[in-house]
Amino acid sequence: MQLTDEEIAAALEDAKLKKFVAAEKTEADNRLEFIKSEARRPWNHSELKKFVLDRADELGLPFILDAKNEFLFHMMCYYFTGNDLFEKNAPMDEKGIQRPWSLKKGLLLCGGVGTGKTTLMKAFMFNKRRCYTVLSSRFIASKYADIGAGVIETYGGNLNISSSADTFYQSEIGICIDDLGTEETKKNYGNQSNVIADIILNRYDNSQIPWHYTHITSNLNAVEIEQAYGTRVRSRLREMFNLIPMTGEDRRV
Repeated sequence: MQLTDEEIAAALEDAKLKKFVAAEKTEADNRLEFIKSEARRPWNHSELKKFVLDRADELGLPFILDAKNEFLFHMMCYYFTGNDLFEKNAPMDEKGIQRPWSLKKGLLLCGGVGTGKTTLMKAFMFNKRRCYTVLSSRFIASKYADIGAGVIETYGGNLNISSSADTFYQSEIGICIDDLGTEETKKNYGNQSNVIADIILNRYDNSQIPWHYTHITSNLNAVEIEQAYGTRVRSRLREMFNLIPMTGEDRRV
């Protein structure tokens, strides 16, 4: 059966349209793959520094880079780019001893109220090494009071997320427990639990969660942490975290 001129013209137009759509899809796929490859490409120190400072400004974080936090800021840039200069530049403690830092451990920022611990962790929460969410210990304890042990299961394991450019196409993120020690002991239907301690211990025991997926800020010192959570938790904290003291006056005054 012979096609009419009109049918031939229509078939050609249809073929052109399909070819155009296929080319557009290929171009879109290539653009997306380029974006994802850029998201996977590690940053260097300078790139992360610019990103963090720009993002802090966009989010309106009260962050000021000055002599009080400059050293720690640069160390965190090394840490979140996986640069071993983080390990090599661990400072001396008050006894003149260099306590080694490790890229395999999380960050535990300790210091007085208003020294900038939370602001720093919020400034770095989106990074190519491992994004994380910042959750106050009070929020987590309140969630336990509402829904019970499911909170321990949720935050004691991997936090899976939808892939997106905001988190550099990471499929899971870590957590930062903010203001450790400020939460109240909560009950759920009469069941009492030191929920934060249980979450820390669960994340320690969970072999699917590398330690650098977990971070903490706290106004407590090591002795106070042990009093609040017990010897076992304090021992785990030594293994899981780089203890980073933040000194100085309240920056919010």
